Amino acid sequence: MKAFISHNSAIEFWRQQGRPQKGSNYRRSWKKLPAYSPESSIVRRGNPWGLSVPLDVIINNSEARRPSRVIRPHVCSIAIPDGSFVDAGNGLYVSSPEFCFFQMASELPRVKLIELGIELCGTYSLPGDAIDTVLETAEKTLYNLPPLTDRKKMSAFLAHMKGGRGQRQALWALKYIVDKSASPMETILVMLLALPYKHGGYGLPMPELNRRIDLGKLVKKSSSKEFLRCDLYWEDAGLIVEYDSDLYHSGPKQIAEDAKRRNALTSTGVRIITVTNQQIHNAIEFDKVARLISANMGRRLNIRNKGFVKARRELRSSLHLSLTY
Repeated sequence: MKAFISHNSAIEFWRQQGRPQKGSNYRRSWKKLPAYSPESSIVRRGNPWGLSVPLDVIINNSEARRPSRVIRPHVCSIAIPDGSFVDAGNGLYVSSPEFCFFQMASELPRVKLIELGIELCGTYSLPGDAIDTVLETAEKTLYNLPPLTDRKKMSAFLAHMKGGRGQRQALWALKYIVDKSASPMETILVMLLALPYKHGGYGLPMPELNRRIDLGKLVKKSSSKEFLRCDLYWEDAGLIVEYDSDLYHSGPKQIAEDAKRRNALTSTGVRIITVTNQQIHNAIEFDKVARLISANMGRRLNIRNKGFVKARRELRSSLHLSLTY
């Protein structure tokens, strides 16, 4: 008997196990879903990763759904494409990152679904089993990891899930997901700037994240680097937004390095706007930043949506940001 880990438990698996490297034992697989409740299989094999219980598992027959202290069954009655599971060994299979995103589309509010999607496509991993992880856990976040997936793979997977519960929600959220976010705060910054007015954002175009910027010959000599990566980049506008965290951008040595970095980037002809943690956490200050970014794109924010203020408050609350004005 086999067991298929899904939903929150699968996300917890990917967060705890990190990202598979080249040559990893994890291989994509497809197996026929069991119609029975796989509790006995879980009990016999144990919980090798120490995931939170009850474990989310997926089956294909609602009549076999028998929740217990050990498992929380979910039914999937539509055809599942190849590569939907990863073989984790010992008869245990885990939903692929793309399948996780689809599964959580019917479980999470839209804002949290977008946040999860960007994490799955990013190079960081939040800690623990909480989908609603707060920013105070940032010191436990893992960084510089290979992405689990990307927008192209998620889009291809969702195209195969027609008629599945949550597909429409997942496709909507995918419009606001971007690859290569390097931190939870980069993810939050993108969402605050790019979500539509009616969802509390400023409706700006989606940026590229951590784009490589090649430096000129003269700049290479002074900076000793051939290229730099920027946080948020809008190529058409020639604009970069850099996030300065309190954690990594303090102290005279780091301040000098940041100044050198900005000078090198500016020499390539781009404009740079810096956003601090304090500005993100203050709604009024962030409003000023968003308008400055928009002006540097040659755009003028003209927010006429009557529900914007309420939607902005709800968005910031969902992202665990201060509601200070």
